[in-house]
Amino acid sequence: FGEVSKDINSQIEDLPLADVEDLVKVFLSFNSLVDLESWLQERL
Repeated sequence: FGEVSKDINSQIEDLPLADVEDLVKVFLSFNSLVDLESWLQERL
């Protein structure tokens, strides 16, 4: 994906541990940065 924005990085840092663990499990299934952004939006 290249470098992620500071905003996305901040959103990841603010996730509860359970969501970080979920992110680790699904991260390799993402095809683009848009997939990551969508996943994060679902958790807000």
